[in-house]
Amino acid sequence: MATESYLYQRSPSEGYIVTIRKDNVKDANCFGELTSVNPKTASPTYHRLEAPLIAIRNALQDLMHKGYKRQESIPSELQYLVEGYESKF
Repeated sequence: MATESYLYQRSPSEGYIVTIRKDNVKDANCFGELTSVNPKTASPTYHRLEAPLIAIRNALQDLMHKGYKRQESIPSELQYLVEGYESKF
């Protein structure tokens, strides 16, 4: 399964990690996760959406209209969220 993750950030303390999980070339068979994070403290803010890829794309468009911008990389302190925030515990 291929996984892609991105950080979208509006301010130093407001961000979302978007993770796309592709196990098929068709978007209809792919899922994604959208996890709100505070990049300043490297912690999730416990708003999470797990949904089909089309819903994640729609939510991402809404975030970009609100001023969130894709960052070059995900800081190492937030990498544990790429696998889901349960993986830290």
